[in-house]
Order: sequence, then C-alpha cells, then structure tokens
Amino acid sequence: MPETLIEVKDLVKHFPITGGVFNQPIAYVRAVDSVSFSITANRTLGIVGESGCGKSTLARLLNLLIKPTSGSIVYRGEDIFAYRGKQLKNFRQKIQMVFQDPYSSLNPRFSMFDIIAEPLRIHAIGDRASQRSQVRSLIDKVGLSYDYRHRFPHEFSGGQRQRIGIARALALKPEVLICDEPVSALDVSVQAQVLNLIMDLQEEFKLTVLFISHDLSVINKISDQVIVLYFGKIIEMGERADIFSKQLHPYAQALFSAIPKSTPHEQKERLLLEVEPPSYRNFPSGCRFHPRCQKVMDLCRQQQPELIGTKHQVACHLYN
Repeated sequence: MPETLIEVKDLVKHFPITGGVFNQPIAYVRAVDSVSFSITANRTLGIVGESGCGKSTLARLLNLLIKPTSGSIVYRGEDIFAYRGKQLKNFRQKIQMVFQDPYSSLNPRFSMFDIIAEPLRIHAIGDRASQRSQVRSLIDKVGLSYDYRHRFPHEFSGGQRQRIGIARALALKPEVLICDEPVSALDVSVQAQVLNLIMDLQEEFKLTVLFISHDLSVINKISDQVIVLYFGKIIEMGERADIFSKQLHPYAQALFSAIPKSTPHEQKERLLLEVEPPSYRNFPSGCRFHPRCQKVMDLCRQQQPELIGTKHQVACHLYN
C-alpha cells in the first residue's frame, strides 16, 4: 500500500487587512480555508486553479515559510508546526522548493557554484572537497556545464536559471520537492525540457513532488493526482486520469473546457463564466461558486458543500 508522507488537516490561512487610526484588522483575505488532503510518497500531486485561488499560499505553508491561522500538517506522523530549533532545521532539509521566477529566487551576488553550495554550507554537510564534488554532480544532472560555475544569474537564460534553482533544491537530498509554477515564466520549448528534467530527477532521487500550475496541459503531463482549488477551497480532487476524463464540479468543467483543442476537427464545447469572481474580502454565503454557477440551487446559496466521494471527490450539492 502506498505510504502517506504528508497529511494536511483543516489548514487555514487568513491574511488581515488593516485600517483605521490604530491600524487594526478590518477584514481578512481567506487565502486557504479549511483544506485537507494527503500526499503519497514518490508520486506527484498537481494543484490547479485560477490566479489568486491560494495555490502559492498553500505551498508556502507546506514549506513553513509562513505560519497558518489554524490547522495542521503532519509529516511522517509529526505536526511540523510544532518544530523548533534543530528539529525545524532538520525538517527544512526534507522539503525544498523551486520558485516561479528563476531570476528573483537566485542571489544576484552569488555565482552558480555558490548558489548550489550554499545549502550544504548552511547545514554543514561534508567538507569543501565533498561539497565541490556534490555541486559538480548536481550541475551535470540538471544539464549545465561545470565550466559556467563562476557565472552569475544574469549571465544565464531563464531556463538555465531554473535549472540552477532545481540543482540548489536537490543539494540537501530532500524527500519532497515543491514546484510553484516553475515553468510559467519560460518559453514553451524550454518548459518541456524543464518538465522532463523534473520527472527524470524525481525517478532518480525517489522524490515526492507537489506541482502547482495554472496550465492544465502541464498538470496533465506531470501529475498522478490532481486537486482543483477555488478561492481557498478544494472543490474537486482525485486521480489525474479521472479528473481529466470527467470533471464533476461545474467550476472544474468550465476550467477544463478552456484547454485548447488537440486537433482543428475536435468537437469541444467551451463553458463560459459570465459573472465576475467574488471579492476576496467578502465571499458569498453557502457555496463560493454559486453566483457564477449555471446549475445553482437554493441549497447552494445557504450551505457550503463538503467533499464527498472516495477515489474521485467533489464538493458540490449536485452529488449529495
């Protein structure tokens, strides 16, 4: 039976909006709102949704870059939000992140060699000779030349900079690699190269990957399981083949209908959402999607639906 590596339970992250004379919170942005799911070892979980739905916030919570409002993340049976000191430092070796912008995520004052070697130095792994050997090996694995080791980030292309970011993330031999839209800033031809590199490295290093993207074709290529987010809520999740063959939630149906046709003769109906998304500060009562849904019922306006199902789960009153 596949091992559950990470279990997310009722995770909540609200960002306060302050104002007034004393700069007190007057409202909250509910970026992640009562999210629960699990990540299986050595598999890829894809998270998809439109901009602002909470994908990147969720990634930063998993990597302990920000603190949650409530909820828990259990890693190998331990709540990571309880980690302090040495425990926290050791945990950071286990989960590494590849960021969206391959330029702003790299230190412009460091050479490629120093960028990749920095995690090894911070965690005091090996001596200088072993660090040099490991950095050289990582540079080779991501398809760059060791002769460029003294060059700085501005001297590389976008695809090369992202390869440097991947090499840095792998330096500590993590178990989990979080990829926050790592190919969205790259050309299409370079995207395919970086995706293939991530999949090859996942197999070689036995990585568990959390892959975030708004590009459904990328999610289809790399993921084993898929979560669809809508304004901080999971509205559908399941195996990739199930999600891509038949979407259950009306929002997921509209989202996936935007995938371009594979051939000019393919018959495909485009589902348009004519109503604007709700305000982040003031969500509607009941289901957050009901103002835009063509299948809305009275119950949708009154009650927030819960995820139902086993292998293929959906949060929609149509399936109660």
